[in-house]
Amino acid sequence: MLEEHTGDEAATAVAVNDELLTLTEALEFLGISRPTMYRLLDRGEVKGLKVGSQWRFRQADLAAYLERGPVAMALGGIPADVLAAELDYLSGELGGFEDTLPEAPAELTDAGEREVFRCVAGLLRLAAHRRASDMHLEPGADAVHVRFRVDGVLYPIHDLPKSLHAALVLRIKAMANMDPVERRLPQDGRFTLAAGAEHFNVLASCMPTVFGEALTLKLLISSEALIGLTRLHLCPDDLAKLQRWLARPFGLVLAAGPSGCGKTTTLYSCLHALNRPHVKIMTVEDPVEYLLPGTVQIATNQATGLTFSTVLRTILRQDPDILLVGEIRDVESIIACASAALTGHLVFTALHTEDAAGSLRRMLDVGVAPFLVTSTVAGVIAQRLVRKLCDACKQPADLASTERAHLRQLAAAGGGDLPDDAVFYRPAGCAQCAHTGYYGRLALFELLELTHPIKEALMRNAPHQELLTLAIQDGMHTLAADGLRKAAAGLTSVEEVLSQVGV
Repeated sequence: MLEEHTGDEAATAVAVNDELLTLTEALEFLGISRPTMYRLLDRGEVKGLKVGSQWRFRQADLAAYLERGPVAMALGGIPADVLAAELDYLSGELGGFEDTLPEAPAELTDAGEREVFRCVAGLLRLAAHRRASDMHLEPGADAVHVRFRVDGVLYPIHDLPKSLHAALVLRIKAMANMDPVERRLPQDGRFTLAAGAEHFNVLASCMPTVFGEALTLKLLISSEALIGLTRLHLCPDDLAKLQRWLARPFGLVLAAGPSGCGKTTTLYSCLHALNRPHVKIMTVEDPVEYLLPGTVQIATNQATGLTFSTVLRTILRQDPDILLVGEIRDVESIIACASAALTGHLVFTALHTEDAAGSLRRMLDVGVAPFLVTSTVAGVIAQRLVRKLCDACKQPADLASTERAHLRQLAAAGGGDLPDDAVFYRPAGCAQCAHTGYYGRLALFELLELTHPIKEALMRNAPHQELLTLAIQDGMHTLAADGLRKAAAGLTSVEEVLSQVGV
């Protein structure tokens, strides 16, 4: 209901209440346009004070309205046919909505809010249908651009009307337990959603931009989350090496590589192999990506002071047997992980380094004592992700003799061996792979074990190249050698391998 004040009475109201916002400030606070605000005022959905010819709004009333129904508020600015058109588009792409979308939650009694929920669920279902690992909603000046990351490559999918942006963002924020009022700072959250026969764990990230809040949703399909050691495409020697490390009662196992190269999946596959009722496994991550039953998982929170360093200082009091530290970010965390391994715990963690030998050098360079590295590190797993060739359309690649000779030299330099008659394949493209020539991804690995020669080299602070040479002499296959082996087996293309290993 609107309250109207004139003259001295209005001036007194403004003077006494210092929480009153102007119309412009209220529009910025709610993130809506002026016509939308007038519609909400006419319907009595937003309380306002008329001071002469000017509107004033209590900030507490606006915040309370957002908490009561932010999506309903955003729906006030959407033309009636826009949402219906988007649902028709999604229904067409999915072949209908039957058995593909979940029912809207019972608390969503408004028809518009239920349709927005169906739109969000439909976008996620379409992302799963296209085999996307991430969905990006990026607001522009006139539209919201939807892009899917499929097999590591980002593809434009669809443009949503800008009028839908606020409602979609607020619905996803509500699902991910984010603050709907906060639009100036980044936020993270997660939610689960069942769509048809699939069950999603979704990691949501919200970032303010010049055209509104951008959302990135990372899809973790539960059936694919823990793929197991035997499905990592490790060669027999590397699989045996990794299983030796997992059989150790204590030690530090490092996963190395850039962001998005599959380190977390590999480490969780290790935990999955070790998860037993008589073993206590604890993880510290930001955020927790995979939920592993039978373990204790901790999500760090910078806002509350629950940082990696804070948790690592006290986590051993919880009597764990095995620890996973999602990512080493500072010297204190590195030393804490190494100390935990030295005191009888099996510790897994990740580093952003180029290769396996580089991880050992990184530990020395940041000040970890050489004796602590040689006493605790069991081994290092470096990896990259490459796209798999589509089995339905891949074709033999016609390589010149000079190219074959170069590939054999490259494999030999990395500790591998390519037969002279190896058959390589190239992508072609068909309907099954959306005419990309690739379908799915697999990892390239190099596993460095700390043998006696490598420990001696670390104790005298040997450079990276010497560590790499010693590791190859001790039987390590480099990322390039493993990639060329998989290319010769018809799993991926030579071009894909060379693009990922930096050759």
